[in-house]
Amino acid sequence: MDDTERYAYGHSAKGKRCYAEKPGKKSIRINFIGGLRGKQFMAPMMVEGYCNANVCQAYIDQCLIPCLSPGETVIMDNASFHKSKGVKEAIEDAGCHLLFLPPYSPDLNPIEHVWSPLKNRVRMKLDQDEINLETALSQVMKSMRKRRYLGRYFAHPMMQNRRAKRDDYKPSAVRVTQRYVP
Repeated sequence: MDDTERYAYGHSAKGKRCYAEKPGKKSIRINFIGGLRGKQFMAPMMVEGYCNANVCQAYIDQCLIPCLSPGETVIMDNASFHKSKGVKEAIEDAGCHLLFLPPYSPDLNPIEHVWSPLKNRVRMKLDQDEINLETALSQVMKSMRKRRYLGRYFAHPMMQNRRAKRDDYKPSAVRVTQRYVP
């Protein structure tokens, strides 16, 4: 996300033009990196700038590995920086298994269903309060953690039949028929 990620609409009296200041130049970009275990975020990290192999390696070494237990499976999408030798070696050295999702399959990745609502809440926070992007992201993450907000955002077949607590929930047509066993 960058600091121009604000909603581009406003409100004014009927017949009056709406005026508002909006930064036109990007001054900062923050990437939020994290993992998902069940319905809980794990190993969150904020990085100023773009993700690359060095950032991914630092995340794996400093944030993810300390949260993992031997025998766990780490599932990643096919981003090129996920496939560096150092990432694979670090995860395997921790006694864990690495599994890549098929190319172009964000629907199979449960965390992708969390990023969109997270970004929307950050944008709303930026519009409501005159705060910077990093502060808004931190506040939104704290509020989502407190309310156990994450479980409401997805009922995903990859979650091995864990269901969101909603009255109108209907089982998906897609079912996990076999669990991955390394």
